[in-house]
Order: sequence, then structure tokens, then C-alpha cells
Amino acid sequence: MLSLIKMDIYRSFKSRSTWILFLLVILLSVVLEIPFDDIRATNSVMDNIIISIQNGNILLIGVLQIVILSNQYVKNGYIKNLSGVLSKHNTIYLAHLVCSILFYTISIIFIIISVFIADFILYDNARLGANSHTIWYILCQILLLSVYSMGVSCVTIAVNNTIAGLLFGFLYYMFIDSFIIYKLVEIFKLPFDFILYGIVNAITGLNMGQDVSQYTMAVVSSAVYFAIIFIFARIFIYKKQII
Repeated sequence: MLSLIKMDIYRSFKSRSTWILFLLVILLSVVLEIPFDDIRATNSVMDNIIISIQNGNILLIGVLQIVILSNQYVKNGYIKNLSGVLSKHNTIYLAHLVCSILFYTISIIFIIISVFIADFILYDNARLGANSHTIWYILCQILLLSVYSMGVSCVTIAVNNTIAGLLFGFLYYMFIDSFIIYKLVEIFKLPFDFILYGIVNAITGLNMGQDVSQYTMAVVSSAVYFAIIFIFARIFIYKKQII
């Protein structure tokens, strides 16, 4: 298990595509600092991170990264050669979770550095904008983003198709998450507030100023999402017999 995780980390961060995606993260965050209006001039570094997460920039770039990584397994036929050993799939998912955690953590570090530099160039000063919830916010968002990416990995590997995985990653963000949560509320007569437990809503709606219950809800959202995707992946693997 550890060898596979190490191999995926090495393969991911050795890849030129990963560093191109890091560059894209930096460019998009710097664009947010260009003074199109007076509001941009008052944004802090944390404001930039929050906007980058809430508008889906980091998430969708992370989806590209995990699909590219999953494509290595699809291309070389490794998935088809597992001969029904589901524990091997679980190890791949875990390895991809670790890679996603590293990718999003490094992305946020790059955003902090690049925005600090951009702010000094554009405004002669830089403001971090951190508060007592900053660490919890960043850690919680890294968890949410990483679990989302691991779900994309589950789908990509289960259907053994990178295009399908990529489409899933984008479409789930756009509307599938809301559709599934609404259907769960309707079918199981759950409280309407349950719609807040969608992982996309948790990613885009979480703010630093919220209380601990919101962070707890966000963690539950990631668990609900992963349970849905993991069950789908298992069922698909059994029914289609693609391994």
C-alpha cells in the first residue's frame, strides 16, 4: 500500500502537467488581484483564497489533476488486470486522496506567495486577512476538495474511462450534487436543511467567520458524498465486471 502511494506521489509531482496546473492556479489567483475596481484593492490574501475556492477555480483544476493521474491506470490496463481484487482499488483511491491533499495544500501555499507578491507590486502592501478560524477553514476546505477529487478518481477508475471521469467531475460540481441531495430529501422525507450537506454547497458556502457547527457539517458533507460515490463505484465494478 505504501509503495503504491509513494509511486503515485512521485508520478504525480514529476509530471509536467501537474506543474502546469500549479501555474494556472497562480495565474488565476493573480488575475483576481488586478485592480478593475476599488474592491479588488481592499482584498486580503485570504479573500483571494476564499474566492478561488468558492468560484470553483481550485476545485476544477484539481479535478483535471486527478483525472490525469487516474489516466495512467486506465492507459496501461492496470485496472483490468486486478482480477476482482477490490482491495487494490481501495489502495488506489487512498493514494489519490493523499495526492489530492498534497496538490491542494501546495496550491494554497502558491496562492499565498503569489498574491503577496502581486499585492506588493500593485498596491505597495499586502494584507493576510487571517483570523482565529483561518486554519480550520483551510484544513476543512483541503479535506472537502481532496475528498471530491477522490470521488472523481473512484468514478474514473470504476468506469475505466478518463473522459467519463472528467465529465463527472465537472457536471457533479455544476448540478448533479444538488439534484442528488434534493432527491434524498424528497425520497426519505429528510429535513429541508439537509440540502446544505451537499459537498459542493459545503465548498462554495463555507466561510471563515462561521461557527464550529458549520465546519462539522462540511465534514459530514464530505462523508455523504464519498459514501454515494464509493457505493456507485462498487456496484458498477460488480455489475459491469470491468476488473
